[in-house]
Amino acid sequence: MKLGGFDESRKTWTVLYLGERAQQQIEDGDVEIVSRNPVTNAVEVAYTSGQRRQIKTVWHRASHDAGTYGSSLLRTILGEGTSFAFPKSLYAVRDSLKILLANKPHATVLDFFAGSGTTLHATALLNAEDGGKRRCILVTNNEVGDTRARQLVSEGKAPGSKEWEREGICESVTWPRVRYSLEGKRADGTRLPGDYLDGRAMSDGFEENAAYYRLDFLDPAEVKRGERYGAILPILWMMAGAFGDLELSKGLGKYHFPKGCPFCVLLREDHFKEFAVRVSAGSQLAAWDSRSSQVAS
Repeated sequence: MKLGGFDESRKTWTVLYLGERAQQQIEDGDVEIVSRNPVTNAVEVAYTSGQRRQIKTVWHRASHDAGTYGSSLLRTILGEGTSFAFPKSLYAVRDSLKILLANKPHATVLDFFAGSGTTLHATALLNAEDGGKRRCILVTNNEVGDTRARQLVSEGKAPGSKEWEREGICESVTWPRVRYSLEGKRADGTRLPGDYLDGRAMSDGFEENAAYYRLDFLDPAEVKRGERYGAILPILWMMAGAFGDLELSKGLGKYHFPKGCPFCVLLREDHFKEFAVRVSAGSQLAAWDSRSSQVAS
């Protein structure tokens, strides 16, 4: 127990003590007594190695402030005039990911509502902190805010036009943030000012790469005839782990063995035996660890 503050109005003292849960954790070895005050007998406790602190329902860390580390940070990256309502704090998302992925350095994070791109930014920050190689996939539409949409309509711009698409959230916020934060500079070459909370300069960027793909509907008949192989190739590349550079192909040959990528594709079934021999010979996959090697057919 420890004597706390004195309440003048009530003429009472506050008594601080370890609750039953903390006492049980000490007995179980999850928490250890680090030091003891010889005068007050108050103890300092800490979680033992390998034990994780129970996550609280409500967080109130200063680093989780969405104004400072959400809106203001986004303006630092994209520049003044950026319009995006209520971006999350970079550090709130980083801490959330860390809870689940601290022991999963090769995890893949999927965000179906990418917003301003905070999730990918936080994933890169977490990787930089612990040496992880986590990947992040962001999915978003390219909608335009209601106010700006009305302005564009009044100017004679229609959905689908270049002018309209340029104003969409993906084109104007999400993808620029991804590029600028990873590269440490904006499209005009100016370096990002300021530092992250760990002292890392924002202009240093991150040791990550990124690719941007637009998803559209394909004609099933064209896909069945093998005429849209080039359109689905990026998906196959990502399914194979997104290793190496994506080698584009129209799929006009017998099979496709992309250079530096751990997958291959049979394009014409009448050449299966020849394809199987080449795969068995290991000409495509020999340099890759068996855990990441995949064959698509």
